[in-house]
Amino acid sequence: MLPAQDLISLPENDSGSPTELRMLTLREGSHDERAEGHWAWGNIKKQPTKSASYQPSFIGPDLRRHYAPIIFPAKMNAERWLSKERDYKERCEADGETWKPPAERRLEKKAEVLPLSKYGKTVMDQRILRPRTRIEYESKWSQLIEPKLGWIAVRDLTTTAVRAWFAGLDSSKPTRNRHAYAILNMICNTAVKDGFFRTQSMSNRRRDESAAEKKVKIPTTVELHTVADKLGADERTSRFKALVLLAGWCGMRFGGSHRTTAHGLRL
Repeated sequence: MLPAQDLISLPENDSGSPTELRMLTLREGSHDERAEGHWAWGNIKKQPTKSASYQPSFIGPDLRRHYAPIIFPAKMNAERWLSKERDYKERCEADGETWKPPAERRLEKKAEVLPLSKYGKTVMDQRILRPRTRIEYESKWSQLIEPKLGWIAVRDLTTTAVRAWFAGLDSSKPTRNRHAYAILNMICNTAVKDGFFRTQSMSNRRRDESAAEKKVKIPTTVELHTVADKLGADERTSRFKALVLLAGWCGMRFGGSHRTTAHGLRL
């Protein structure tokens, strides 16, 4: 027999007879089941499918509703998922940890076992690049980045690891090092968008002086023509006069200017 204080009797209807009598053992911190689908913590919604399926969800500390990653075939499994989420929330409150949504925790768990070697290669494969640029990316990746950082899990890649990696590069090749840094930066920025990092590991910190962008001095018109005329005066370099003028006046890179033919020009 339950104690009197643990019994709940619903109000009587207009005829004076009890409409329903439910006996519930009230536990500390729990609530009465007040509506179908609403439980002590969270909500379980039965899906309109032929076979039984249930979708649990709850309102998190961020005041947003969060859903389970899958639809459960049994209600008890949905209840179990809600119970685990409630335990995690209470544990964070007790230990002073930062609560994270289920989706973010799944990404972090995936990142724990996802090495940079695999993720970086996937990012480059999915990126739309010109053939020559792709060759350069893959060369810098395979020679400079993957051998030193490829074994690290994506979520464990820190600014300290990146700084140590960059410091170990050959300082006599600053241009090559800047290109490798830019490739790794691109991969990390993609990881931020994919949810693997809370903040950008590289872009939000000030670059080392050795990794700073090289300052480019744009020649004046007089300087440009002086260089072109000097090249044209020598038989060994005269063929580069038109190339220099074309690149200088049109702002073309070497890759585009040296492949330009007379047939492709419109005067």
